[in-house]
Amino acid sequence: MDVTIITTGITTALALLIVFMLIKFRNAMKEAKDMALLINSIVSDMGNKIERVNENLIKHGVQLDILELKVSKLEGQRFVTQTSQTSQVEQKEGKDSITLPSKIKEVIDQTIELSSTEKEVLKVLREGSKTVRDLKQKIKLSREHLARLLKSLYVKGYLERDESKKPFIYRLTSKGKELFKAE
Repeated sequence: MDVTIITTGITTALALLIVFMLIKFRNAMKEAKDMALLINSIVSDMGNKIERVNENLIKHGVQLDILELKVSKLEGQRFVTQTSQTSQVEQKEGKDSITLPSKIKEVIDQTIELSSTEKEVLKVLREGSKTVRDLKQKIKLSREHLARLLKSLYVKGYLERDESKKPFIYRLTSKGKELFKAE
């Protein structure tokens, strides 16, 4: 009778141990499945980010190629900066050399340094002072993107902002207006 009780006790203990181990195993499998889902999500997000970075690299590469073409055209015409206010054409080494006033050279340099979106913002501000909301209605950009552009143009000296009331009112500075005098 003692052997039966001991055998029953050992069998019960083993059964409880097996149930306990099965519960632990099930929990571990669930955690592994959750981790796999998390890893897949992270890998997918990183793949999307890499794709966007590649697209931006291609876009910037094209923009760089365009700028290099513009620069090579400028170098081909041998632009030389001078402080005079009139343009002169001189014959040098059998090629035409164009000497530009420093103001025009400055405008060309400024135009090259601005993105097309920044130029679009400046063109809208030619109409007069505007708030971010006014600009957002004319230029279909997010508020955040527009705010970054305006700050960049403000820092570069193309815009001034009236901070006496909110929202800020932006207007072109004389440097910003200079860009459009050549047009």
